[in-house]
Amino acid sequence: MDFIFELLFELIFEGALSVSSDKKVPNFIRYPLIAFIILFFFCVIVGLFVLGIFSLKKSVIGGIFVIFVSVMLFTMATVKFIKKYINIKDKSDT
Repeated sequence: MDFIFELLFELIFEGALSVSSDKKVPNFIRYPLIAFIILFFFCVIVGLFVLGIFSLKKSVIGGIFVIFVSVMLFTMATVKFIKKYINIKDKSDT
């Protein structure tokens, strides 16, 4: 069962990542895929942040660590998004 879920998610996300950065694919297909990828990673990061807040009650150091990891993931995801999708737009203008 784990293998099936892993295979499906790998196919979905690898396909979505490759299609979302391909300029040959129409915009009405690429933009929803980009939104899907952003929403998925945003939900994971927000889930980690909420987990960190709830874990502050039991362990302050553990909660701060989880919050720090979620903030770092958010920062790295934002930088990666800007590099991947905003720079593509700049390259296509030239």
